[in-house]
Amino acid sequence: MKLTICELSYLSELISSCVNTITCLALFKNQVQDQELKNILNEQFPIHVEDYNLKVEFVKDIDTASRKIKCT
Repeated sequence: MKLTICELSYLSELISSCVNTITCLALFKNQVQDQELKNILNEQFPIHVEDYNLKVEFVKDIDTASRKIKCT
């Protein structure tokens, strides 16, 4: 299956957004002092990394991507 230019552009923006979110979470979780907030950030971090990895896998080879992108 080939992606259209528009779809590829959207996916590129989603991947950039993932990188931005991962970077911000990494910075914030090391600086936050409130333990409850720190727990939330530590819980969310691996979810965003997994989402990024899934999108990159999808771009590398759309036909052999092992999982479906979750819509949550």
